Amino acid sequence: MDTNHPATPDTEAATTPAATSGEPVKCLNCGTLCYDNYCPSCGQSTAATRINMRAFSAGAGASFARLTAGFLATFWGLLIHPWEVIREYLAGKRVKYSPPVTMLIQLSLYTYVIYHIIDALIGTNITPTSPKVNIETLEYFSRIINMIIESDTILYMVMALPLAGVCYLVYYKHGSRRFNFAEYLTATIYMFSAGIIYDFVFFPVEIISPSVSDVLTNSALVVMGLLALGKAFPIRPWPKRIAMMLCFLLVSAVVYVTTIFAAIAIFYHIVEALIH
Repeated sequence: MDTNHPATPDTEAATTPAATSGEPVKCLNCGTLCYDNYCPSCGQSTAATRINMRAFSAGAGASFARLTAGFLATFWGLLIHPWEVIREYLAGKRVKYSPPVTMLIQLSLYTYVIYHIIDALIGTNITPTSPKVNIETLEYFSRIINMIIESDTILYMVMALPLAGVCYLVYYKHGSRRFNFAEYLTATIYMFSAGIIYDFVFFPVEIISPSVSDVLTNSALVVMGLLALGKAFPIRPWPKRIAMMLCFLLVSAVVYVTTIFAAIAIFYHIVEALIH
């Protein structure tokens, strides 16, 4: 054995999983004796060894595979049938899907990078931008508002909260079972993720005509959103389901308009107070 780089007994003992060696293996993370491929106490693999290029590559590949599998399944599901994603996730079938907030963050990040790469390559200037709020005496509030407006993730999370509240108010006494606010919030965040996907799908149209792309994206989101609402939270008979959808649209519009005007009024009140 090379005396310059002696191997520790624990490291040598953990190079072979217990399931293949037949002997108990000491977990390098918590020290528990393991008789399987994973530690029953902490869940770490019993094949954990000193990091080398082979172990590093295998770990990176496994992490990417887990991320990609959940992301792609959720991406495809939200594109084709978002109500299935919502219904299965709420029913507890969650292994194959990315969690709603994780999916929203991933989509925002990936599309942001893709749009900037395309901008750099062909100079289309299609990177989503938002108006700036420039008020010299309110730099702190300006930064907060700009951060919310320019961050898709934060903006969608802020918008999802009142929408989930509307779902709860309109639907809480109807359907096959009563869903709670967190379940409606899950559904709304998934639908905002679907909106990012639809925007990406219509990206070629946006290069030619941004206004047409906006109409197509918003139309797809409204149609698929109503279908998802009706199928994920079913109400029978059909006339009652349609009436509830219309009620949902009306209440949503009232809530959002009221929220926007209230936010504007509060903001200008703060401006006047600070200026005067």
